[in-house]
Amino acid sequence: MDISQLKLKELLSRYFSIVVVLFPIINTYKSPLPGFDLGTFLLLVGLPMMVMLKQKYSINRLSKPIILYILYILFSYPLAFFSHKQFAHISSFYRLMKFVVIGITVFIVYGEEFFNIILAKKLLKFISILATLLIIAQFIIFYYSGKLLILTPYNIIRIEEYVNQDRSSMAMNFYRPTSFFLEPSHFAQYVILALYFYLFEDLHKKMNIMYAIIITFGLIISTSGIGLLVATVYWLLWLVLEGSSKVSGKKILQTIVLIVITSFMLILSNDLGVLAKTLDRIFLADNSFGPAVISRVFTYQMYSDLPAINKIFGIGYGNIPNGVYLNSIAYTLVVNGILGLLIVFDVFINAFLNVTLRLRILVVTFFILTVISGSFSIVGVTIYFMLIIKSKHNLVVPMK
Repeated sequence: MDISQLKLKELLSRYFSIVVVLFPIINTYKSPLPGFDLGTFLLLVGLPMMVMLKQKYSINRLSKPIILYILYILFSYPLAFFSHKQFAHISSFYRLMKFVVIGITVFIVYGEEFFNIILAKKLLKFISILATLLIIAQFIIFYYSGKLLILTPYNIIRIEEYVNQDRSSMAMNFYRPTSFFLEPSHFAQYVILALYFYLFEDLHKKMNIMYAIIITFGLIISTSGIGLLVATVYWLLWLVLEGSSKVSGKKILQTIVLIVITSFMLILSNDLGVLAKTLDRIFLADNSFGPAVISRVFTYQMYSDLPAINKIFGIGYGNIPNGVYLNSIAYTLVVNGILGLLIVFDVFINAFLNVTLRLRILVVTFFILTVISGSFSIVGVTIYFMLIIKSKHNLVVPMK
């Protein structure tokens, strides 16, 4: 490559890395091209230059099951088309092609070679801290003045159900701040990534724990059950991992400060009823599951009602009516059948066996999100697996 090509490669690398980190946010925005979200549009904009510049294509070992899944949903689609009577032709085909095109673009055309992990993590942390400070601002303004601080640009959001929401009435019943995301769960699933890097990477940096505490407080007041669950597990793991190293007076002092700050945040949230309402969404007073659990876990009736052939191959990727919510496991079973689900499991097993201990925490995190939310979309797969693939911890010989 000559100097001009190297500069173009560096520019494309930075461009691709920035778009990947922003993808979960801008995926909900309209783009200049009708029918395309802004995230997909921006990824495709750089595609022609990438194709001209790149001379050799390769697939990372962690990406291979993802590519296999893409091929499966592509070739099983015609079978589902002819075997299932209720078929949403246009919307399902769009969802299918988005997963296929973006998956190939990210994991083959751009690939790990063009993903700048250092830039990506810096941007991810910056956006996460900014989003958390803004969600804290929303929380304070609402509970001390009763006013809503709306940060999401709903005029350019693609999903109509969010555009037409009566946010004031919803807030009076139970206020759930979202920062500049559409849902508290979207905020949680995003900043959880930054929380992982603050707690389990760059441990020598003194400010990491303070940033982690700030994000944890944001997760608590967001009322996201997903966020509360993952944050709790992360801190427990952090204490275990830190406890396994040499204990010093400084670490004891840091732990005490951490406990004091966390206790203060929990007391504040409890006084305002936020923590209680958040837990009520997970467990009810009679110890039964709350709506947040029921809507995410017990969603398999649709699959059990399918004919035998569709239970094996699914009803076609994306062939779910608008407004129907399924977690990613239930969604995969319905649209891709048991064969598709086995490939999804292989995606996680392959990643788990081929990374180091600390990075396995992130792999398991994404699997948990897949079980209890709709995270296994091309958006979630893109940002989580690009970070996993290019993390500096991904330097381990595969287990035999």
